[in-house]
Amino acid sequence: GLKLVMKISRPVKGRVLEHKTIQRCTDMAVDEHAWVLKHLPNVLGWFIMDGGTLQVRLKLMFGADYNERLICGSIQEELCPITDLESQEQFAQVL
Repeated sequence: GLKLVMKISRPVKGRVLEHKTIQRCTDMAVDEHAWVLKHLPNVLGWFIMDGGTLQVRLKLMFGADYNERLICGSIQEELCPITDLESQEQFAQVL
């Protein structure tokens, strides 16, 4: 079966989210750029939650100095670290 990972992050509200960046790169990986697909994770799903009431309270407490954040997560296929590669053929696929 697939080896999956869940990535959780707390980006500042308004920032481009990771799953959207991966999707944009995937969409652009055509013709001579298709090799990029070997280096991008397959994102199977994602979730986005704002902090709700807590975010409002923090913004009131800290004012303009506080950057509101989201709680984001994505389920992705696990990528193999380059340090796990053992054969010349595996390295050739990366380069």
